[in-house]
Amino acid sequence: MLRSAPAAMASVRAHRGRCRRSGWWVRRGWWTLLLPALLLLASSLSSCSSSDSGGGSDPGDIFNRAPEVEEISWDNPYQLYVPGDVVVLSVTAHDADGDTLSYSWDWATAPGGSYDDSTAATVTVTIGDQVGLFQAQVTVSDGSNPVTRRVGFTVAHSLGGTLFSDTVWGFSGSPYVITSDVVVPHGIRLTIEAGVQLQLRRHGEMGGLLTGIRVEGELSAVGTTAQPVSFSANGNRDLDGIGQRGISVDDEGTVELRFFRMKAAECGVHKEGRGSCQIEDGVFRGCQVGYQGMRDVNSGWMSAATLQRVEFFDSVSHGIDLNQSTAELEEVAVRFSGGAGIRIAGTMAGDPASAQVSRCELDSNEDGNLRLEGNSWVEMHCSNLIPADGGGKNVVLQVNALTPGGTLPMTDCFWGLSNPVSEEAIRDATFEGRVDADTWLRETDLSGFRSTAIDFNQPSDPCNS
Repeated sequence: MLRSAPAAMASVRAHRGRCRRSGWWVRRGWWTLLLPALLLLASSLSSCSSSDSGGGSDPGDIFNRAPEVEEISWDNPYQLYVPGDVVVLSVTAHDADGDTLSYSWDWATAPGGSYDDSTAATVTVTIGDQVGLFQAQVTVSDGSNPVTRRVGFTVAHSLGGTLFSDTVWGFSGSPYVITSDVVVPHGIRLTIEAGVQLQLRRHGEMGGLLTGIRVEGELSAVGTTAQPVSFSANGNRDLDGIGQRGISVDDEGTVELRFFRMKAAECGVHKEGRGSCQIEDGVFRGCQVGYQGMRDVNSGWMSAATLQRVEFFDSVSHGIDLNQSTAELEEVAVRFSGGAGIRIAGTMAGDPASAQVSRCELDSNEDGNLRLEGNSWVEMHCSNLIPADGGGKNVVLQVNALTPGGTLPMTDCFWGLSNPVSEEAIRDATFEGRVDADTWLRETDLSGFRSTAIDFNQPSDPCNS
């Protein structure tokens, strides 16, 4: 028998009231909320159990993990590249699900070269003709989840050979890679602008000849405090830490070097003969020898140079080596050399070597902060000498036994240490020292060589003026 609508609604309301009182309505509400989630979970488990166990992946599989890219490596040790270089790039990746991986190489920027096979894990790239910053990219995929990684590199201008006209290496074209010796002939001027970065590469295959800049004419490399001129080795360095030749100045060549950085050179600056050499406000780091002056073997001219506010760190051999040559050193610091801080070496034939040293600091150089050999002399003013740790040598006098005469012992003697000069006198090596207001030499036994101490008790100390 059909009931009227009002009667039916009243019946429903009465039924709900009974359910609430019994708790059934509440329980039915919880099941109403949980039922869709349970159905979705059951569907997902059924999909997983029905998938192929051979490693294939369903694109919609929520449990598939993306590949992991560990690294992109390359075999070419050069830090900067030049057009025509060949580079081998290799990507290392794995997939935790055991899925087969595919590879695709491309360029995130304008093309920097060409790939031999863009679908392999390891590819060979031939660098193109354009210079600038480039990014190679590789996409690794397991068929479902692609992962992309990038590696950047710089392609620079290549320099080398003999200059035939005045030349400027400008900041706008920096950096540059020197791939063979650059020769600046007599009558030619090379100007290197502030902020220019130069990387000097071995010529030919790795292990070949070092490259450098040979100056027979004029070289002007003047930076600023904010934008120094930088000379560094391009690529992996040898075990001895040397990767470039540096700057070599021939008999009549002239060099102006200011606000610069020189790293890992066989000889930062090698100077022979009579040309002028002005070096200021720079750093030599990790060179075999920082600065070396030598007498020109052809002309017989003694090399001369002026170094002001220059620092030498971690030289493999000597920081400054004056071999039958002379130099004026002012506010120069030489630290942690494997050889001497400053070596001044004349010859047994009487060819002299000398230096004027003012307001300098020589610190912890293994073979002596100052080393005098043969016919040599030094004039020092207001300088600080700090022995190496463990009682290292401060000043070393090495006797030339073939020089005739007088009163100096054959064995080395050390200024600034407690060792007195030996009474066994054999030869006179003609060492001469002048000391002006330097405390490290005041209490030393000077009886073994000719020296002049200038008014230690003067009322005004010139070192503080």
